[in-house]
Amino acid sequence: MHMKKSVLVFSSALLIGNGVAAFAQSDAQSGKKEPASIQADMKAGVVTQLDTAAKMLTLKTAAAEGKVVTIYWDEATKVEGTLKEGEHVQVRSIERSGKAVATWIRVGKADTTKPQGM
Repeated sequence: MHMKKSVLVFSSALLIGNGVAAFAQSDAQSGKKEPASIQADMKAGVVTQLDTAAKMLTLKTAAAEGKVVTIYWDEATKVEGTLKEGEHVQVRSIERSGKAVATWIRVGKADTTKPQGM
């Protein structure tokens, strides 16, 4: 009786282990990757191109090098203000499928004034 119980427990563990391994292998083959951590990237600059149909904007960053980046947005993106070419914006984005996707866009220059007492 004890032997049958041990075989049953071992067989169950083996089946579960194989199922988990098969599932992990199918995700690896399909190319699905879960990021270890999602890190937001903040940018500020001027909108140089705007395509509302494609939900895409091109931003010339305010950083010293003035890099030009393409940012996409979706229905989950919080947009504060009205996007227009030539407007200053602040953008928080994450990388999704190799693209920078905005989670938040604020139209207007960044407030760089320090609070009093600092």
